[in-house]
Amino acid sequence: MHPSFCSLVAPNVSLQQLIASFAAQSRQLGLQPMSRVSTADHDSISGGDQHDPSTSSSLPDPDVLTASSLQSQMTMLTMRCRVLQNELVEGQQEQQAAQATMICLQHALHHQKALEHAATKQLQEAQAQAAEASAQVATTFERLEAAVNAQRDRAARNELVQRTLVPLQQEVDKISMLLVSMQDAAPVGLPQKEKSV
Repeated sequence: MHPSFCSLVAPNVSLQQLIASFAAQSRQLGLQPMSRVSTADHDSISGGDQHDPSTSSSLPDPDVLTASSLQSQMTMLTMRCRVLQNELVEGQQEQQAAQATMICLQHALHHQKALEHAATKQLQEAQAQAAEASAQVATTFERLEAAVNAQRDRAARNELVQRTLVPLQQEVDKISMLLVSMQDAAPVGLPQKEKSV
């Protein structure tokens, strides 16, 4: 082994695949790739074995992991976990606040809908009363107009009767005065005719 590294050598393919999977997950979490050992050091450690062709050259060396690299990655992972945990707590608090607001608004909406329904009902009743009152006004106006016409007709007829009555009454008065005059002019003391036996 190279004296400058405390290396963990994968003894078999299964362990190599596990290390490659760990390195890929670390890369997906946004961690910096581990420092690669030199080709000569790698050959001296691995004995010149060929790598799996599926391992990309940009990924960390799946054959060798140093303790310092693992410690660095653990530190970064721990920090990342703390950040995500804090974000999760804040997100849950925001979710609870949003849920409380949603429930409050749902109650407010239910109350406002009830008020709207009551107001609509009152408006409909008021509109019905207004329509009924309008109909009564129209009926009363028609009756009033008929009464005005009847009064006007009756007044015209009464005036005609009065014009006809006045001269007739004057004639009656003249005749009455003539009769009175004739009775006053009759001779006084004239013997009355005897009744025949």
